[in-house]
Amino acid sequence: MSTSKIQVYKESGAINHVKSLAFGRKAGTSGEYIAMDYIRDTLKEENMKTELDPFLWVSIWGLYILFFIVVILIMLFIILVSFFTIAGRAFGFILIIICLYFFKYYIVSISIYKKIDETQPFQKNNVSHNIITRIKAKTDMMEKPVVIFCAHYDSISINYSERFINSIILIFFAYVSIYFPLSSAIEVPFVFKLFSCILLFSLLTFFLTVRSNNKSMGSVDNASGTAILIELSKIFHNNPLNNTDLIFLWTGAEEMGIFGSKTYCYRNFKSLDKNYNLNKSYLINID
Repeated sequence: MSTSKIQVYKESGAINHVKSLAFGRKAGTSGEYIAMDYIRDTLKEENMKTELDPFLWVSIWGLYILFFIVVILIMLFIILVSFFTIAGRAFGFILIIICLYFFKYYIVSISIYKKIDETQPFQKNNVSHNIITRIKAKTDMMEKPVVIFCAHYDSISINYSERFINSIILIFFAYVSIYFPLSSAIEVPFVFKLFSCILLFSLLTFFLTVRSNNKSMGSVDNASGTAILIELSKIFHNNPLNNTDLIFLWTGAEEMGIFGSKTYCYRNFKSLDKNYNLNKSYLINID
């Protein structure tokens, strides 16, 4: 069937989905699980089968914050050495040992999880799920294309605004780019060292107090995309394409580091490449 004959968008249905998903859906919380059940139950009402693909993830926010905290502590050590040589060096040696110990294990945290039972040091393992439904083409032919529609269904909010966080990070990098070249070229005055300590302690306090919470309703990001995918899948379930398979993918833990999308690609690329002509295929992300 030609797509021009299909009603591609049902506005009232999509709006109802957005309203039904108007609650905190932070990855790894009950809100994400409730949203997952809502998507599956809605599709089940249309006699559509769904697959759940669970995966583990560790918050990427923890990695970013750890990076900034470690750099700030090292910078504080360098400045304190110039004030109190013996105490500063003792603090620095202890700090270096701790940082190297954490760095060894946090490198592992960046990897994509292959199994649901993997363990992760220092941080809580969180479980999220990808939701998948497939709509086969009317005809079965070799090397046919596939179109993947995807959207994430989790949401997030942070106790500081994005603009404020970006401003703090900009101040941090501006300070680093000015202080170290300057300190290596000339003897830094005492007043500037004192100002540096105050600034670094302020930055350290900021990064230690950054918290994600579950307050965001996430209507735009990304209940709207989730809703559109639900309606599209219902339409194409009743009107499959002639020569193209469709895959609808709702990913979890996107806001924490695009973990759902990464996991799907890692686990499914070989089978997709084997079963479809990917050179003629498309992925459409609604976010």
